[in-house]
Amino acid sequence: MATREQIAELYIATFNRAADADGLSYWDGTGMPETGEKTSLTELEDIAEALLDSPEVKAMYGDPSSESFDREAFIIKLYANILNRTVDATDDGVIYWVGSDISNAKMIIALINGAKAASGDAEDAKTLANKTTVGLEFADAGLNDVAFAISIMEP
Repeated sequence: MATREQIAELYIATFNRAADADGLSYWDGTGMPETGEKTSLTELEDIAEALLDSPEVKAMYGDPSSESFDREAFIIKLYANILNRTVDATDDGVIYWVGSDISNAKMIIALINGAKAASGDAEDAKTLANKTTVGLEFADAGLNDVAFAISIMEP
């Protein structure tokens, strides 16, 4: 079952913003405060897939399911979103993911897990942990302003 922290990390990676209170309540299964509406999805990969199918993702990156989707640009943006790191097409990680047939949802989860891994860079773990803390505090404060959710994640 996906945790609130994991869902907040998906928001950071996918949307480069804090999770809005209503969205987090929807995806964590507790239900949106006013309507009680919630997802029946419980697995992190399924939630990641659903987020990737959202209008917000399609507006930001194009449709991940289309043949014209620029996976390389998407991967480069994920590195910036998760780690505040600038990479380009020559980065070993970008090259690996571009050539991989792993789904975008699994790739996002792997990048998040890699940032948190004990064998990874301590700065990456710290960056993601800080972003996650800020994101959860934003949602826990009952905030839903997407523009504000984006601005608080700016480096």
